[in-house]
Amino acid sequence: MGCAGVEFVLIWFWLRRRSAATVRGVWIGAAASVALVAMSMAVVTPRERITAVCRELGRAVDEGDMDAVSARIASDFSAEELDREELLRRVTLALTRVRVDQVRLQRLEIEVLDEKRAAATFDASCNVRTAEGFAGALPSRWKLAFRRERERWVVTRIESIPTPPLQIKRVGDWLR
Repeated sequence: MGCAGVEFVLIWFWLRRRSAATVRGVWIGAAASVALVAMSMAVVTPRERITAVCRELGRAVDEGDMDAVSARIASDFSAEELDREELLRRVTLALTRVRVDQVRLQRLEIEVLDEKRAAATFDASCNVRTAEGFAGALPSRWKLAFRRERERWVVTRIESIPTPPLQIKRVGDWLR
């Protein structure tokens, strides 16, 4: 928006003066705007990457895509009594018993601790359907710990933050 505003001011000056300098200003402004947009698209911060991973995991749960979930869980994952294999087994089992629809992530708070570690805290909500029908909307809050492996961020730990009305404190309890 700022680039567009500057470009409009440059065009306004060109329309008033019609000089070679103002024409150059308009072209330089247009080129700078294109360069800034391209740079913004090319440079992705760790915070943006982690946000994308959280949204990707939400979509994978919504679609029941366990391969996508598995790809983002670290080999040394731990959450209370769950290791990586047990977490994936229990998530798979849970998704065969219930259908999770319309996963929405809100209030994402990303904290980059250093070049290799980060954390994300967010609210998640979804609709849950069972074989008997619609079970209801399910609100939850989560904290995920991340580690960067090569160019990928993977989840090393998941914590459930109790939220009303369920107040569930353990990840394992969500997967019963």
